Amino acid sequence: MNTEANEETIELVRRAGHEMTASAPVDLGDSVQERRWVEEAAAEHGRLDVLYNNASADELDLVFYTTEYAWPMLARSGGVVINVGSTAGLVGARHTAKAALSATKGAVIAMTRRLAAEGAEQGSGRSASALAQSRLRAPRASSPIPRCARRCWRRS
Repeated sequence: MNTEANEETIELVRRAGHEMTASAPVDLGDSVQERRWVEEAAAEHGRLDVLYNNASADELDLVFYTTEYAWPMLARSGGVVINVGSTAGLVGARHTAKAALSATKGAVIAMTRRLAAEGAEQGSGRSASALAQSRLRAPRASSPIPRCARRCWRRS
């Protein structure tokens, strides 16, 4: 974790008139620290409303475990998981040389769909959403994303 960047972010949020606390540093590759981090955040604020995950190519376990620890707390608050996916996770992508990125983002999207279904089935008010990053060419906004990817994403 970049402690300096963490402190800078906290300061920027506070200067904008908002409140932000952070438990840093946290090694999200260590499941004990990860669980403690989620539990401390919920205890400090009395609840957990939002979990935002953005994993790179080989970090699926970070998304999975953090979400596993936070999911019951989000049920109590009616909170939401926001996962960053990618069109590379829907159809692969020729613009990235890393198959691991497509695999990770695809797994994040599949997990998000399952969480959303589970939240709806249980009627807890909690939900999950995925944002899909893509590359667009300007100024005409023609997309290098295959048409099938755009259609698949709209259906889900």
